[in-house]
Amino acid sequence: MFWSRLASLLRVIIYGWVVALCQFVKLLCELCRKKCLHPPKTPLECLQLDHPAFVRPDPLLYSQPYLRAQGLAVTYDNPDISLSKGGVPV
Repeated sequence: MFWSRLASLLRVIIYGWVVALCQFVKLLCELCRKKCLHPPKTPLECLQLDHPAFVRPDPLLYSQPYLRAQGLAVTYDNPDISLSKGGVPV
């Protein structure tokens, strides 16, 4: 009689632990799934540059046909661009 009650008590305790463990694992899976579905929009180490100078190129610097269409002379003496051969300016 004592052993049967002890066995039934152990079954209830073990069953309760198993059910609680299953619920805990389900909760962890849901939390992980929610976190994976909504990743951060940008990585933390990236810096966003929204200034127009970084978004679109300067047409006076890159588009020679645009300059000619506007009636402007095409020049090659831009201080931002330098040509070098073997480390020596050409």
